[in-house]
Amino acid sequence: MLPLLVSLVLASSTAFAGIDLDSHYSDGMVLQRNKMTRIHGRAAPGADVKLKYSGTEQVSKSDAAGVFSFELKPTQVVSGADLLITSGSDSLTLKNVAVGEVIFCSGQSNMQWIFKNTVHMAQLESFVNPDVRMISVLQRAAEAPVAAPITSPWLVADQKNIPLFSAVCFMAGYTLQKKLGVPVGLIHSSYGGTLIESWLPAEFYASLPKPMDFPGMDLSQPVYRPSTLFNAMVAGLKDHAVSADIWYQGESNAQRLHTKERYEFLLESYFKYYRKFWGDESVHFAVVQLANFESDNHTGKLESFAVIRDAQASATNATANTSLASAVDLGNPADIHPREKLEISRRVAGQILSHVYGSRLNSMNPELSSHVKKEKAVTLGFSGCYSGLKLRNPSAGIEGFELEKHDGVVMPLQASISENCEVTVHVPHLVSTNAYLRYAYRNNPVGMNLYNSSGLPVLPFRVHVK
Repeated sequence: MLPLLVSLVLASSTAFAGIDLDSHYSDGMVLQRNKMTRIHGRAAPGADVKLKYSGTEQVSKSDAAGVFSFELKPTQVVSGADLLITSGSDSLTLKNVAVGEVIFCSGQSNMQWIFKNTVHMAQLESFVNPDVRMISVLQRAAEAPVAAPITSPWLVADQKNIPLFSAVCFMAGYTLQKKLGVPVGLIHSSYGGTLIESWLPAEFYASLPKPMDFPGMDLSQPVYRPSTLFNAMVAGLKDHAVSADIWYQGESNAQRLHTKERYEFLLESYFKYYRKFWGDESVHFAVVQLANFESDNHTGKLESFAVIRDAQASATNATANTSLASAVDLGNPADIHPREKLEISRRVAGQILSHVYGSRLNSMNPELSSHVKKEKAVTLGFSGCYSGLKLRNPSAGIEGFELEKHDGVVMPLQASISENCEVTVHVPHLVSTNAYLRYAYRNNPVGMNLYNSSGLPVLPFRVHVK
């Protein structure tokens, strides 16, 4: 259970007198600018209901069940103003409601990991920022979509609240706020140890031509069943518009040895069905590529974390308006939960700033774009190298290039930077049959030393060569 939600009074609604709102509408909330957010509530059946906020007024009427709704599409940034809802003699005021950018953060334990348990607590005071607001969704599973999730209130980023919030979500949001200069709202909905299958809506499974298998998943546990986390922790947020979704998940699928093809398909489906869920094709998805983890036994067998990283890269390459922020060089081989979270948060924020807000940041990782085999060498071309590839440690060589032969045997290869954005890999002449050339394609790549001019590592890859 999220520590934040253990320590706070949880609620499924905000109520005063005869007016009731779902709990994710509370003091301090942030509305997404230039997108439609719907505010639902309950009052007396058939009653006139009025809303006033930041110079705008709307009138609605509750239905026979007492349900009313308003549609807000604010275009101007608001640092904080009261939102007043009245019905007859009843009234409800949400204080300090802002308009800016709203980011949804989801995944498993590395997204759930709270700031208090990172190496950054000594700098806590420097992260205090009243223009960053945070809300967390209670961890639970449900067999059917829940209309109103149970959440914390919206909380300001101060010394009391930051330590108990998702570290990656907060520090990415903090970086965005500092760059954009507008209020940033963070909606955090994650659950440690879970799989992507539980976060996909039932609509996805209903669209499949045949039932999906669930290898390695204990379906007797509600959190491992398909759609149960989407139902309980996402479905009720449908009408709260967002600009981006940060997804940090995949470790549990890797540990169950799921294939690249399976995870790639599921991640592409996550993008598709969440955009459909929000009714917004402009939502950007920023995926965290899994950090290095586990000692490598050098058997040459394709390893599960490398496979999921490969799937993450393929899914983002195949889907427009998505990005990949790699943590492959930021992990702890002995700990699946690296305590340093600031650098990956900055990388995620850099991707969002570049893709959503048009910031001219060199935020892309170098990625394989071409390969040409000639006799005993393969020339590799890379995109995203900017001013050129370089060695992070100039006194060390390039490690991590390997040849995976058709019989599964893996052999290390020598490589050198031949041009600004090219690497030449030297391949023995005796290897002329079908094989795979790969780079950093292990659970815990050792000696990664190939970076671009922005200090971002070359993404792992595995490519077929003849």
